[in-house]
Amino acid sequence: MVDGFPVIVPVNYRVFEGEEGIGLIVKTRPGSVVDRALEAALEIDAVDPLHRQGWSVLVRGLPGHLSAPRSGAWGATSTRTPGSATKTRG
Repeated sequence: MVDGFPVIVPVNYRVFEGEEGIGLIVKTRPGSVVDRALEAALEIDAVDPLHRQGWSVLVRGLPGHLSAPRSGAWGATSTRTPGSATKTRG
């Protein structure tokens, strides 16, 4: 929130699966509006033009920073749908 209004910014994210379940990592710069957020929401959309279908997933949560060993998950890949994921940042 900035001046009482939500801020919408494009972000790079990864879905990962760890010991605590499925999660999301959002890459940020230290001190950015995303880095300073106390609450967060992430919307992921896709469109299949061939079948004329689309979908959206909205994830809300409390952001936190990843420790250095867990930040290696940024390079991990996942084929799972992030419908029940929680949002973290690192």
